[in-house]
Amino acid sequence: MASESTFARVLRAHGQTAHRGRAKAPRAKRKPTTHIATGVRQVWCWDMTYLPVTVVGRWFHLYLILDLYSRKIVGWEVHANDSSDHAVHLVRRTALAEGIAALAVKPVLHGDNGSTLKATTVWRCSIGWG
Repeated sequence: MASESTFARVLRAHGQTAHRGRAKAPRAKRKPTTHIATGVRQVWCWDMTYLPVTVVGRWFHLYLILDLYSRKIVGWEVHANDSSDHAVHLVRRTALAEGIAALAVKPVLHGDNGSTLKATTVWRCSIGWG
């Protein structure tokens, strides 16, 4: 019949390209912030993942903080349950171990916005981060 571009051109000419239906119209999204590490202790990435065990339906939760530039694991913990308190404890312990409070410029702590990491507020810890 016609190509997609032809259909789009005809619809545009007749003013029928507006959003239709009950779903919300798409919104413009903010561009993601890019962090570039040119040395160690500039950008840290953290995440939580599941570790399977031999018992069906059970797993452990691995919390990990990785230096983006050196790929060094700067902190990790394994827990039986998922909790934002575990994430806060890991960040505090890792920052103390790595001497973050003494640095003039603190590293950026980058996460993937998973539910555990979204629920965690660690930026104003007592270790002087932020």
